[in-house]
Amino acid sequence: MFALALVHACVAYGSDGVAIEGGADKSGQNYEWVVSNESDSPIVFVEFPQYGAAVPIAPTGWSAELTNPRGVGGREGVFTASVKSIAEGIERGSSKTFRLTVTVGGAPRGRRDATVRFEDGREVLVPVEVPVKTSLADRNVSLIGLSVIFGGYLLVRSLRRRKGAAGNGHPPVENLGPQ
Repeated sequence: MFALALVHACVAYGSDGVAIEGGADKSGQNYEWVVSNESDSPIVFVEFPQYGAAVPIAPTGWSAELTNPRGVGGREGVFTASVKSIAEGIERGSSKTFRLTVTVGGAPRGRRDATVRFEDGREVLVPVEVPVKTSLADRNVSLIGLSVIFGGYLLVRSLRRRKGAAGNGHPPVENLGPQ
């Protein structure tokens, strides 16, 4: 179902000994991240911002939870995964894979900070590729551009009419008909 070879290669390193590799596959509907630990403290919690997620999959021994998958109320959704017992944490030199499937229709890709928490309480933010919600302006930029151009055309046309009717004593060109 998820093959690392199909995942867009993207490696991000946190400043404190954690690396996250992965992102969306070619379809943009499946995400896969491999979280690797190079720290002395085990990784016990991972959080990925997301929009439009349907199915979170955490490694064995971890619990997975989605909150606010459709970004209701303007808040970003989150895919969180945490260990069920400390023994299941990602030890130094090890890695675990986290997966997320986005609803049919998908969501645009973007970069946000994933949060990685270690057993000793430290947290590291790592920029990763995730499904994001676009703004109204992003979704309608063409329509907004055309509206501005059309509005400008109407404004210029209106100003020319006023100038023609009030300025030179001649009726506007549009009002000239057969005599």
